[in-house]
Amino acid sequence: MNIYQITYEPNYRVLGLHFWGCNLFCRGCYKNYRIDDLSLPGSSVEQLKDAPRAKNPARFLTLEEVLEKTEGLTPRDIFFMGKEASLDPELPLLAARLHARHKSFHTLLTNGRKLTDLSDIDEAVFGFKSASESVHREYTGLSNTGILANFKKVYQSGKKVQAEIAFIPDLVEEEEIGALAKTISEIDRRLLFRVTAYFAVPGAPWPSACREQVEDAASVARRYLDNVVTMASDSRDNGWKPEVIF
Repeated sequence: MNIYQITYEPNYRVLGLHFWGCNLFCRGCYKNYRIDDLSLPGSSVEQLKDAPRAKNPARFLTLEEVLEKTEGLTPRDIFFMGKEASLDPELPLLAARLHARHKSFHTLLTNGRKLTDLSDIDEAVFGFKSASESVHREYTGLSNTGILANFKKVYQSGKKVQAEIAFIPDLVEEEEIGALAKTISEIDRRLLFRVTAYFAVPGAPWPSACREQVEDAASVARRYLDNVVTMASDSRDNGWKPEVIF
């Protein structure tokens, strides 16, 4: 499998499965500079600004190793996250085995470019990079053709879906975020829409976003959607203390 890290938050009973590999080339991807879960104690997005380029993971787990290392844990929620978890061909089987063992709620974090078998995924969170084709190409190097159609397909299948997008100063600002919110509203204006804050990484030209910028963009999104939330670097929950299982 492509899993290189497993984390577990015992108080909230949340298991995080971290996958390597992606089908986009985002210029502001923090995984190029830190491969560990950023929510681990002692981590902060501010550390990324001058970080050296990270080495790729040294080892990946097999499906059976993932099951072995998570045996004895009691997760209520399991997150399949990454880079891009949907690229792993064994994800559907792992999700099925974990569902059978834990009866847990499964959330896939995805860029939406490629759909996998979602039979044992309960919710998909689409991390949109932009609304427009031109901005998407500038940031990721690739087209966003098909991503919105995949979002709509998952929604129409009856799965829970969320949409989120990062405010990137001078690139993805209020106009871009508002345009995405308007498009999402045409599917269902009640869907959860999250505006997050981009944080600066070496080699990318954009500064970190501040709370005020995120909130202003969220206000624009609320013209079209009923359930808009925000998340910035100051949103950290001090009670959240995940442990590294692998």
